Amino acid sequence: MKKTIVALFALAGVAMADTVITGADLTWDISSPYKDCTAVNNGNLTYSGGGWWVSGPTGTLAESITLGKDQVLKFSYTVNFNISNSVLTLALVNNSGAVAMGKSYDDAVCLGTTTETGDAVSRGYAFAGTNNSTQVANIQSGYTSLGANFAINADNKVTFTVAYDTTLAQFVGTLALGDKTADINLGESFGVNAITATFDGSGEYVGKVNDMKLTVTTIPVPEPTTATLSLLALAGLAARRRRK
Repeated sequence: MKKTIVALFALAGVAMADTVITGADLTWDISSPYKDCTAVNNGNLTYSGGGWWVSGPTGTLAESITLGKDQVLKFSYTVNFNISNSVLTLALVNNSGAVAMGKSYDDAVCLGTTTETGDAVSRGYAFAGTNNSTQVANIQSGYTSLGANFAINADNKVTFTVAYDTTLAQFVGTLALGDKTADINLGESFGVNAITATFDGSGEYVGKVNDMKLTVTTIPVPEPTTATLSLLALAGLAARRRRK
């Protein structure tokens, strides 16, 4: 009986299939000119050193993700800094650009898009507010700030969720930290083939990005005929059980 019901629900399309990618699943390339200042351990990133301009690594996905309209992508990570005078940029990169998010020098949590891809993103500081020899991954559109401060020496969990909005007829991303959120429109298609990270800070600093996870959840919508037949079958099974 239970096996039959489970099979019918699966047939009706209410089962969920998740793709989960952690930082440890990515192939990391440390492209920093200061490689001794950047470490990747089991997908967790640590920056340490005593000077400015520490570009970050790029983590490439084994298989690129192209989000369907029936899918939701959730990217999450925790960040920790021992100084406030620093900047972090994390970017979800696709073939045409990237969505950048992170911490600015004034500790605000920021969100925007850039046309840079791959290494160009990891070599730039999207929220630095300065142009360092044209290496800044300049925000092209959608720049917004949550106006929330990072608590120094405390882990802060950041989430970025992308889903298709039928009213707007495009994908929309939502960045969240605590009770603060910000939205950005991402167009009619959205994909990810790499994740880049950049850190910059003054003095003797330590910056960490931990617990990185990217999850794609598919929630199929059942066809009307299939759903109706499944519900009728369930009703028949229930009636049969009552007769017994």
